[in-house]
Amino acid sequence: MNFSFFIKVLFAYDSWITRIYLLIRFTIIRSIMADILANLPEDGLVMNLGSGIGLFDIYCARFRPGASILGIDINSKRIEMSKRAAKRLHLSNVEFRHGDVTLDLPDTKPRVVIMLDLLHHVRPEQRKKILAWVALHLEENGILFIKDISTQKRWRVLFTEILDKAMTHGEEVYYYSQEEMKGALHLLGFSTSTFHLWDYIPFPHIIYIAHKTARPNRG
Repeated sequence: MNFSFFIKVLFAYDSWITRIYLLIRFTIIRSIMADILANLPEDGLVMNLGSGIGLFDIYCARFRPGASILGIDINSKRIEMSKRAAKRLHLSNVEFRHGDVTLDLPDTKPRVVIMLDLLHHVRPEQRKKILAWVALHLEENGILFIKDISTQKRWRVLFTEILDKAMTHGEEVYYYSQEEMKGALHLLGFSTSTFHLWDYIPFPHIIYIAHKTARPNRG
């Protein structure tokens, strides 16, 4: 990861609280960012659903100047923060939009869709709707990257659930087994590989790399 650029990103945000959050977030997902970035195409539309305050989108925009990056998030304050940071960093190939990805998504044809810690915060029926939208709109041979929480290592799951509920003021969370998620993606026409991230921070992270290779399986 390019730490010198990350420092520039930190100071593109006004609040020290935000900068501390970004530092923590970067520590948690730095290897994930590197892995996804290594697999991103040089051009095409990259959509990040649930973009937060834009760290991943801004980083991708800097190192994939030929791609168009679109971040969508339900929190309008985070969207405005992301826009200001991108402008200060002179990044013209990244856009941020306010929107609820569980209700409505733009009629676009992305080459890549990314969801980082989104799906365990939406209800099962909403998860199904989002994944169906991706399967319908993603370009042929497009890629879906998902980082979420697995159900392995029960003590790690409990730790993560306590932290998630503390951060969301008690909102319900929904964790899915690797088998269940891969099965849902298979029915939608994806060929999926997975790997776990057992970092020093005890989150049971799991990455799904899903390639759109076929029509949805109706069987």
